[in-house]
Amino acid sequence: MRHTRTLFRPTWAALAASALIAACGGGSASAPPGSEDTTPPTVAITDNVSGNTATGNIVFTFTFSEAVTGFTTEDVNVTGGTKGSLNMAADNLSATLEVTPTASSTGTVQVSVAAGAFSDFADNASVAAANASQAFDTTTPTPSAYISFDENPSIVTNMGAYGGALPEVAAGPSGGSANALKIAKPAGQGNETWGGTYFTVPRVPFTSTQKAITARVYSTVANAVIRLKVEVPGGASVEVAGTTVAQANTWTTVTWNFSAADLAANYTVLAVTPDVNRALDGAVYYLDDINVVDTPAAAAVTFASNFGGANNTSAEGGSFGGYSGSSGDNWNCNGAPENCGSGLNDNAGKDRFYYYYNAPASTSGLYVGTFFMAPGVTAPLSGNVAGLNVAGKSKFNFTFGQNTEWFNSASERNFGVLLTMSNVYSVGGGTNNCRVELWQVVTPTSAADTAYSINLSDFVMRQDCGVPNLTVAGALSGQTVAQIDFKANGGGARFPAVNGQQEGANTTSAVNGVYPTTLIVKGPLQFE
Repeated sequence: MRHTRTLFRPTWAALAASALIAACGGGSASAPPGSEDTTPPTVAITDNVSGNTATGNIVFTFTFSEAVTGFTTEDVNVTGGTKGSLNMAADNLSATLEVTPTASSTGTVQVSVAAGAFSDFADNASVAAANASQAFDTTTPTPSAYISFDENPSIVTNMGAYGGALPEVAAGPSGGSANALKIAKPAGQGNETWGGTYFTVPRVPFTSTQKAITARVYSTVANAVIRLKVEVPGGASVEVAGTTVAQANTWTTVTWNFSAADLAANYTVLAVTPDVNRALDGAVYYLDDINVVDTPAAAAVTFASNFGGANNTSAEGGSFGGYSGSSGDNWNCNGAPENCGSGLNDNAGKDRFYYYYNAPASTSGLYVGTFFMAPGVTAPLSGNVAGLNVAGKSKFNFTFGQNTEWFNSASERNFGVLLTMSNVYSVGGGTNNCRVELWQVVTPTSAADTAYSINLSDFVMRQDCGVPNLTVAGALSGQTVAQIDFKANGGGARFPAVNGQQEGANTTSAVNGVYPTTLIVKGPLQFE
């Protein structure tokens, strides 16, 4: 509903200017021609339904081209449902309205705003109408939530906090369903970022097809990422990041993919950590209507591709390169060509990276490898890094090739794949920091470029960090992958065997007095 009004908010600068005009004998002053705001505001209408059909309440968002005034619930016309109250953002640039579709019915909710329904602060009225529609189907009853926070007596018990968070079950913001879990990150506590809550719940009812959790989330800050952990009391746990809450002060359905969860585990503890890297600054988060749902279909994420970027970076902005050494020069590159490896791209699409190493014929052991860093990571790993989140992924896909001399070294042809994780742990409370590594050995099927897909569950853990109860699944879901190495180690430099398979390198087929070992990696490197 448009309300015409005149705005007059003189500032000290304006008062001083008017005094100066009066002192100079000016009788009046006006703005230069063309400087007035004469552009009418517009509005775009969107909703929060991710699929084609809504099965419950729909939140419509009204986004204005500039700050507006006079926009109320009465200015929104709704058919096919019942509208709630309108929530206007503090900056007057957007508003939300929750609409409840007609119960036990199918149809379409129509939302429209007529021309002239609102104006900007220069008193320009809107001249264009706007409308939106959303199909709905409420004929199937919405299943009861696994946890609604409205249970009486409460099924959420033993609630606690970590990092200064203040959890409670309280009335949620408008658009929610009665009570919700409220987590505040109170301001005034320095640079502290960690903060969340944990609580005991009935066993999480995962099944072979339902290994995901959804909840309605309301955040007072935009682009919030909520981490959720399911845990066996005092035992194994799986923690993953949820889908992003893009808009502030709006209820959004967030999904956590727990495909790495163990169906046999008795998960009866949930832990919620909102915006793990956000300083405690007064942000508030609400969770409501937690449900166990179908596991989302896996989508591949790319770790590295196209190795033709400046300064040896992939298309994703991560550094790559190679390394080598042997017993012939005390395991160091001493500058001699036979003791130093070199790498280069192909000359076409830059999608392949070669690393050559020619070990002296007297070599009894050698190491050679290529490394690829996570998107955006260019410096040597130091401290916790923002690697690639592969939570919920089950396979690592890549293309690998090798020189024929190495491949024909029957018992030495295997190569290794090493995943280095993002988190750093202090060993024994000292300064020696440790990262978790995941290790796998692959038996090649051809010397030529060959596509491989290996199960992440088949990796074994390499760690002396003293992290209790950590599993491969827990590392992959609770951390990110910071670096991937392809390795060919021979002799005394070999890593441990995996399922009886041990990596190797060419130490038997000499060419011109040296043992050539070449690793060829072709992008993309992907997790799915």
